[in-house]
Amino acid sequence: MHIKDEPDRTIGGLPARGYTFDRTAQGASFTQTQYFVVFRSHVYSMTMTSASSAGASAGADQALTAIFSTWAWKQQ
Repeated sequence: MHIKDEPDRTIGGLPARGYTFDRTAQGASFTQTQYFVVFRSHVYSMTMTSASSAGASAGADQALTAIFSTWAWKQQ
């Protein structure tokens, strides 16, 4: 398994760290990207999985960015 750090990003105004790893399971190669956000002592994570092809990975990255653009954190 190959693990690569992803660039830090902001999700809902909070800093997030992430990584990507490639793996094979049951003969299929795929890529997983995961980001973590800490808010009020809780860790939230999002994982996006796609086929390992460049096109599938690019589409997964676009979908993950679109999902993160909807996240907001309610301050009390």
